[in-house]
Amino acid sequence: MDYFAKFLSIQPPVKQPQDHFAEFTRSWQAIKNTLTYPDERQLNRGIRSTDVPARLRSMGDALIHESASSDFEEGTGPCMEYLLKNDVLGTLVKLSEPDRPAGILAETLRAISNMVVLLDERFLIHSAVHKAVIRLLRACTGDEFQERMDGKDKV
Repeated sequence: MDYFAKFLSIQPPVKQPQDHFAEFTRSWQAIKNTLTYPDERQLNRGIRSTDVPARLRSMGDALIHESASSDFEEGTGPCMEYLLKNDVLGTLVKLSEPDRPAGILAETLRAISNMVVLLDERFLIHSAVHKAVIRLLRACTGDEFQERMDGKDKV
């Protein structure tokens, strides 16, 4: 009887809590290394041939999970702290501006726009985020935007 009792009382396996901060920092380091030192294959085939788009999604998911978590309602969580203190978005935009490997500027725009939409309104008020978004918009619009702004200032 004891033999069958073991099988009848099987408990579902307990899920190990995922360490979002470790995944966030690992993803950021991998992205930074890929953009700083792209290899020939990545330059020829573009950003889609790398794991960068998946890692950008992973970073966004970690930030979204952290903001939805009730543990960090009062302040910022470790992923957001790391993002702000290390100017992750500013560095990402700076590394993406030359669009090497091809398509990284579009992936950066997609990732940051997802963060802006899915995170709470306090996300954009941080100086590190705001400056990175402005720089990204200028990189995407080129000199056109700056020329229009300069033209309006002269009037």
